[in-house]
Amino acid sequence: GGSERVIVQTTPGARPRVRRLLVSLGATVRAEHPSLDAITADVPASALRALSADANVTAIGLDAEVTSTSVVKKKNALAQVHTSVLRSTLGLDGLSPRGTGIGVAVIDSGIAPLPAFDNRITAFYDFTDGAVLRTTPRDEYGHGTHVAGLIGGQQLAGDFEFEGVAPQVHFVGLKVLDRNGKGRTSDVIRALEFVTANQALFNVRIVNLSLGHPILARAEDDPLVQAVENAV
Repeated sequence: GGSERVIVQTTPGARPRVRRLLVSLGATVRAEHPSLDAITADVPASALRALSADANVTAIGLDAEVTSTSVVKKKNALAQVHTSVLRSTLGLDGLSPRGTGIGVAVIDSGIAPLPAFDNRITAFYDFTDGAVLRTTPRDEYGHGTHVAGLIGGQQLAGDFEFEGVAPQVHFVGLKVLDRNGKGRTSDVIRALEFVTANQALFNVRIVNLSLGHPILARAEDDPLVQAVENAV
């Protein structure tokens, strides 16, 4: 009973035909992923067998919930991760490159516009409501801000040790996780497609994904794996 939110992968060029099939089966289409020849939809459970039998459908997978990766909880251990010791541990000193001109896309829960980022969040998009919404930077959960700080938090007076690896990079924030640190695989895929298509506009050289879901399929059938490979 009920329905399942799934990602339906199709043979090349068959996406429009499969979309029509989904509609005829009573499904609600949530998103299309051109780079994967895939469609995200809420499909009646009773229709899944018929859908899987269609010759134009290559795979059906759950639009799985994604969550942020764990943050170290112990205070001392967390300090060891953050200290700038972080740069020196990587063999970087005051003369080493600091990321000037490099764009980093952080696909996560957002980025809070803190002084440590010094107006270097050059663009911010929210994917959590089904659309692609350009908006002001924010992060209700905090994980994306934590990650961005490790990547490029800038030294402030009195806290030299809390400096990121490349404190001169600029950020593109792509919000796919909600205030509870949860999101959907399809939103991550949409964010990857968006940043790939707009790589030159934002001069993005690095994409950071500190999130994921349990293994549900082989790599060649996993839409998230395929989306990452396409982005690369």
